[in-house]
Amino acid sequence: MLSTRTMLVAVMLVSASVFALPAPTSYISFEDTSFGGATYIDDQTATSMDGTTIKPVAGEINLVEGGVVGKYGEFVNNGWWLRGGDSLEVANPGTTGTVAMWARLDVNAVWQNYPLLWDSAPAGATQAWKSYAEFSVNNSLEDPYSIRNRVNQDSWVVLTATSQAKESWLHYAFTWSDNSDGTMDCSLFVNGSLVDSKDNSAFTSMDSVIRIGGGGLSLGHAKWQGDMDEVYVFDQALSGAELGELVPEPATMVLLGIGTLALRIRRKV
Repeated sequence: MLSTRTMLVAVMLVSASVFALPAPTSYISFEDTSFGGATYIDDQTATSMDGTTIKPVAGEINLVEGGVVGKYGEFVNNGWWLRGGDSLEVANPGTTGTVAMWARLDVNAVWQNYPLLWDSAPAGATQAWKSYAEFSVNNSLEDPYSIRNRVNQDSWVVLTATSQAKESWLHYAFTWSDNSDGTMDCSLFVNGSLVDSKDNSAFTSMDSVIRIGGGGLSLGHAKWQGDMDEVYVFDQALSGAELGELVPEPATMVLLGIGTLALRIRRKV
């Protein structure tokens, strides 16, 4: 963590630009075990849909130095095969919103679907939308993989970003905007760039919470296996330009959060 003195010296020595973003409804920096007020879902048990198969699975979310900004969250779960483990839960902003984060899939991830986000409470079996990392072949060390966003009420329309590399940080963002006519516009951004979108999508109802790094209790709902950092939830659909402000240039920039302002500091070259 930078001291106040270090930050003031940095401001004097480098050129800076200031930008304003809406206040997030939730923010998880992974700097401490408060997780920004998110609810921690500990050692979630995975249960089959008919309730006959139960697999209690331990998991962990460790705080590790060396994240995109400060520490990051290391999700030590058993991924797709055992389906259980640990995750986080925050309030869903509603019919218009944005979720943005840095994510890095573990090198040992080999099964098909690893959830980044899930519009469902831990016990929920259905969801309006979900985001996950997907391999085209199960039980494979295949690399690269795809980031996919599926929308349930629009016949599972799929927004896809391909060619992501394991053990490499990517910036993910999903936005949705209510059209007040029973439809929403939704978009998937990776590393600050729009990769896929769908206007007038037929999805309107959502759960009251968003799962971070986990699905529901069914055996078919996995947990994230990898790392996350700087998770933001907004009650507005951010534009591409606004999302670009959340994608720092690690070699040339320090990002300092000051309320709803962020100070972007670049070294002169």
